[in-house]
Amino acid sequence: MNIEKTPPQKARISVGSTKDLETISELYLTNLPQDVIATTEDKVRLTLSDYLKKTEKKRGWLTPMSLLISFTLTLMMSGFKDWGLSADTWKAIFIIGDIIFFGWLVYSVVGAFRSVKLDDVIAELKKHSDSMIKFVKK
Repeated sequence: MNIEKTPPQKARISVGSTKDLETISELYLTNLPQDVIATTEDKVRLTLSDYLKKTEKKRGWLTPMSLLISFTLTLMMSGFKDWGLSADTWKAIFIIGDIIFFGWLVYSVVGAFRSVKLDDVIAELKKHSDSMIKFVKK
């Protein structure tokens, strides 16, 4: 099996008038037939930082699920006794906790399904790229 490597191709990039454009320190060009996203490093950092914050919501259901399971098992297996508060008060506390943790779990699961996807990040970077190109074309 003989695989030939194609030599790198030269690319010509036209950005229009560059009198208002700051100096570009480095330009990385690979796989030119694909889409090119032109943006600044700070916009990439901000976009990726927002993406990481939003992806944390995908795991946000673990805490309420753990608390719901523990409170439910306590309600099912425990015979509450008077200890500082009456047995009925302890049982009411655990029932109210179960209701709160169930609501929190539902909220977290809905948030996990609505969390940002990688395509959203790329679209956000392309939006910044469009504004960058408009700036360069002025």
